[in-house]
Amino acid sequence: MARHRCAGYRLSRARVLRGVSVLSLDDRSGPDSAQTLFSAGDPDTYAYEASYTRDGELQREERATVAEDGAALVRHTSPELTTEWYQPPNATAHHLIRYTVADGAAIEAVLPLDDIETDAAQSVLDVDRDAGTALVRANGSIVDGRLTEPGGTIVLSGLDRMSYDRTGESESQTVYEPKNGWYDALQEYRVTGASGEVHVDTDTERVSSADVSWTETRPADPYLRYALARLAGGDESVSFSLDYDLAVDAVTLDEPEWAGPLRANE
Repeated sequence: MARHRCAGYRLSRARVLRGVSVLSLDDRSGPDSAQTLFSAGDPDTYAYEASYTRDGELQREERATVAEDGAALVRHTSPELTTEWYQPPNATAHHLIRYTVADGAAIEAVLPLDDIETDAAQSVLDVDRDAGTALVRANGSIVDGRLTEPGGTIVLSGLDRMSYDRTGESESQTVYEPKNGWYDALQEYRVTGASGEVHVDTDTERVSSADVSWTETRPADPYLRYALARLAGGDESVSFSLDYDLAVDAVTLDEPEWAGPLRANE
């Protein structure tokens, strides 16, 4: 089951966006990198939505809500699999999980059902191979496990692809825009067409929203190779976009329709 369970994200300013080390080759000190500018923060209640696309195709979508009464709902969506975790209000002993496979006939190939069946911390409640769904009851609290940390993997894998310029500031929000340039993350790449904004809470440095797009071209060094790759128009250039919105006030959560019948049988 480990391959389908997120480990949780205890993020701080020093650790957020650490998944990829990104340095501008024009300014290797990187004073305006996402790693030094932004924090995912750690509010008690919140709701966020995030999506990450590659060449216009959705790669990852995340939605999460943690309400004041302890109820929580998290949904991670990829092209092959949607995983939803639900924790009832004031519940700490267990939570419910629903897996939905895009191709129902391939449910065994995508989900380790045998592993789940033999895991003492989980039990399979129902499997519908025609619909491609599996319902699971798991021990523990998803809130305490920090599965719901704001931003999650999308912030980790997206915003740190570039450096940023500060372009605006008010009492509550600071605005940053992504920068074109050469970067290095295991392999050098060139960012072009960088656009959009990242809005950050001025006091907490927590990212409140992001709408960013850019194109990466590899190889980027030397410049001749980069230019040839662009002229060739092959698979060297890939476009990305990232959208993220976070709310931390007046967060409420209704029980999802699929969880009600399961809870009624407890």
